[in-house]
Amino acid sequence: MPPSYGPSSRRGPVGRGPKKLVITSPQAGVARRALAACAARKVDRSGCVGITTYIRDTCRAGVPFSASRASNARGKAGLSVGRVADLMLQKWCNDEPVPKGFARRYFDNAVAALHREKLVPVACQVPCRLGHLKTELDLVCLREGKSGRVGIVVVELKTSRQTLAQHTKTYRKRCLRKPYMNVGGLENTEEMAHRIQTDFGVKALLSSHPLLRSFHTEGAVLYSTETGARMYPVAPLPPDTYSRQHVGRERALGEKIDFPVLPNAAQGGTLVREALRQAGHTKIFAGGKASCTSNNRAGKKTTVGIVSKWHKLKPAQKKKIVAEIKLRSKSEGNTVRPWLVVRQTNGLWKAATAAANI
Repeated sequence: MPPSYGPSSRRGPVGRGPKKLVITSPQAGVARRALAACAARKVDRSGCVGITTYIRDTCRAGVPFSASRASNARGKAGLSVGRVADLMLQKWCNDEPVPKGFARRYFDNAVAALHREKLVPVACQVPCRLGHLKTELDLVCLREGKSGRVGIVVVELKTSRQTLAQHTKTYRKRCLRKPYMNVGGLENTEEMAHRIQTDFGVKALLSSHPLLRSFHTEGAVLYSTETGARMYPVAPLPPDTYSRQHVGRERALGEKIDFPVLPNAAQGGTLVREALRQAGHTKIFAGGKASCTSNNRAGKKTTVGIVSKWHKLKPAQKKKIVAEIKLRSKSEGNTVRPWLVVRQTNGLWKAATAAANI
């Protein structure tokens, strides 16, 4: 049975944006009514942390994302475009007039991508939660398969001031400051952050609204640029990706100050690596729950923290840092005592097992 898509009966007056596809099958009507009931239902999300905050402060430990991409200024401009394009998408979904503006091209490209994927928007900004985390879904769509079965697709809208070609080159590049996340050893890429957010949206939707569990549900990232848009299907992640205790912004910033990520060669990382090698560390890896991780001559994994202002700290502060690095080493399951690489009064770096009297 071929998909029963027909012309839109919800076009509305001129100015309400492009036409929508409409699925005319009875199952689509059931799904649409179920989604409308879920969107109107109140969900108690008190005490929950937003999923984007969780990604920023817990998964990325508060370390600003930086890859070989456009400047931060362009990134901030992209956020501004994204907010306006998202508002346009909400109005289009609700059959309200879509305003003209500088983000209209991003909106039009996003709608074209939805049409290519045969996605029919039904609800937007749907609140839901899972455990201690919460989110609001940008767009919830319906799609009819070749068999006539109707499924639900959770769509997360993302925008960028890059061209589509530039975006494609940088989307899967790891962060230079922190290549791996603190959750599940996942690569710290723009794509992975969007995947976590969208997959969480799917899981939270089904958790908050059990009525929808009878429908096949999946997620997709809709990435729109000025030159075009692209849909990325999202593969599910393990449930324990979202079970890590949120540490909070204040704690995350403290972690960043105490143990910065292993710097690259241009930022002085060569001296840090050399100090570790002279102390018997054969392999040094960026990432981990402190500054980096290394293997000693016996091949055993070691947690390493970098402290550039060690010589300026008071004894109590040094003891606190030693306790923190030991705690992180234990949480990583390492049996070897953690190490610190510290800058001494003479400006040289020294690597030694973690102790307050280095």
